Amino acid sequence: MLENKTGFGITTGEGEVTLNLHELVTELGQQIGLSDQTLAKIPADAGVISLMKSDQLSALQKGVKLIHVLSAWLLIAVLVLYALAIWLARGHRRETLRNVGWAFAIVGLFLLLIRRAVGNYAIDALASPVNKKPAHDIYLIESSILHQIGIATVAYGLIVVAGAVLAGPTRWATSLRRHMAPTLNDSQAIAWGALAGLVVLLAAWGPTHALRAWWGVLLFAGLLAVGLVAFRRQTLREFPSESAETVAPPPPEAPAP
Repeated sequence: MLENKTGFGITTGEGEVTLNLHELVTELGQQIGLSDQTLAKIPADAGVISLMKSDQLSALQKGVKLIHVLSAWLLIAVLVLYALAIWLARGHRRETLRNVGWAFAIVGLFLLLIRRAVGNYAIDALASPVNKKPAHDIYLIESSILHQIGIATVAYGLIVVAGAVLAGPTRWATSLRRHMAPTLNDSQAIAWGALAGLVVLLAAWGPTHALRAWWGVLLFAGLLAVGLVAFRRQTLREFPSESAETVAPPPPEAPAP
């Protein structure tokens, strides 16, 4: 309906947007064994749900079109600006990365709250009292992608915060980096193999909307790869003695007299 697609029992005539489930009601009656005489007594408007006024539908459809056009470009712009902020914050990049993670988590929480508030307002204002419950269920189904985006944004933000904390100066983080240093410094194949396995596992699982699209998997894999490179540089800098590549060779023996 919001994408201006017809069918699926949705009509916009007589000034109202309605969902006609009368045929479904009849089929359910047949499945539970109601007689033809009983089915004939079902009113013609049984299963017809009024969703909203059709004169308000046009504005909603325009808003959906605008979201489709801007969503991809806004996502790219946000990521580029965050990356630029982290790059410019020389000397404070870890703290800036942590703040970016918290920003993602807070935005995700706001999205979940806004979805609930807008749904409650729209249903109270547009749906009749009799149809509020089915209209609410339909809204939850149709706006489920917003719920997934909100949950995913919170999860991504917390992952970024965890990475920034892991790279921080706390005692437990330093100890963990010390234990990871031999693998990161000398056995890059193991580290990159583990990262590739994690990406494949997440792509097969698809816990978020982005990870069910090829561009989302590539973007997530690229960000993880950048994080692994930065983390390895830190372990090489902090624990060079844990790497055979950076151990200084022994001084040459003095020639015999």
